[in-house]
Amino acid sequence: MGDVDSSVEKVGNDRLLLEQLVLLQGLLLESQGNVTRLMEEKTTLTECVKELETENQALRDRCEEATTECEDMAKEAEERRKINNERHKIELGNMKFKLDEAQEALEAALAREKEAKSLAAFHQGQIEKTQNALRDEQGVSRVIINKQFSFLTSQYDDLKTTYVACVAQNLTADQIKDIFSMDIRTEWKLPGYHEKDLETYVKKSQFISTVFRGLPRLQRVVGEFWALPFIYVNTKGDKEKQPLLAGFCADWSTTHLTLDAASMELMQSIGVNDIPAYLTAILPLLPTVRHLDISGTNLSTLQWVCCLQSRPFVLEVRGCGGITDFSPLLKPPGLERVVYNGLTNTAIEKITEELRGKGVELVKY
Repeated sequence: MGDVDSSVEKVGNDRLLLEQLVLLQGLLLESQGNVTRLMEEKTTLTECVKELETENQALRDRCEEATTECEDMAKEAEERRKINNERHKIELGNMKFKLDEAQEALEAALAREKEAKSLAAFHQGQIEKTQNALRDEQGVSRVIINKQFSFLTSQYDDLKTTYVACVAQNLTADQIKDIFSMDIRTEWKLPGYHEKDLETYVKKSQFISTVFRGLPRLQRVVGEFWALPFIYVNTKGDKEKQPLLAGFCADWSTTHLTLDAASMELMQSIGVNDIPAYLTAILPLLPTVRHLDISGTNLSTLQWVCCLQSRPFVLEVRGCGGITDFSPLLKPPGLERVVYNGLTNTAIEKITEELRGKGVELVKY
């Protein structure tokens, strides 16, 4: 009985195992089916990924092409913009140049018109002056004008001869000025000689001053260097005539400028009373002057040397007993040498060491 029960139990166990085995086989088959399905899905997904990668690469390529194309278009647009800007700039420059030319032409035309009107008015005035002169009772002006004046050039043949004739007839300063005002020359060449006689010097000054006052269109004066004080006197304080002084000085490249007692007396006789002011005015207009000699003069100040600034120069003050303050010599950095002697005011000894310290050579005779 016990064996039967054991057999029955064994059969039951085997059946249970068999059922479990069948169940496991079913699960295995189901798992295999799932694996197969998943593999198929993986394959499908792999193919989709490849397709997407291919499409993505194509999109990237198209994007790069589009970017390159955009960059090329941007470069081309920038080049065209630069070219257009340059062309417009050139066109604007040409237009401005043409406009400036037109403006200059207009201004020149207006200036010519103004000059023509001025000249016409001037000639009308000269005609009236000539008529008045011709109507004077004594006929003096008429005789001088007829003899000396060229109506073809509107100039006198010789200014000095005309002036001498006027003085000989005792004409007044205003009458002489009216006679000279007919002359329209713009340049005057001074006489080429220099009288050292005081009386003659003063007469020449009167002649030059009369011509300066009389010539209405004078723009340039040329002549020898001795005439510089005359030019200075007749342009001092007159802004319109200052260019005459600058123009006269510009013609000279002299390196030495000497003042002595005799020349100062002559200069003072024609109205150059303030010699330091004279030197302050002319020295900046004579940049080539490197040697100044005021030995033996009665100058009492050296303040004017400051106008020389950094220009290299030598100064001679032998016999200058009237100068009591030599300190202005410490200011101009261009001072190279000072020449003096026992007749120079001893005040110079106060600054000799300072001058040497600045590299200035001191020469004592």
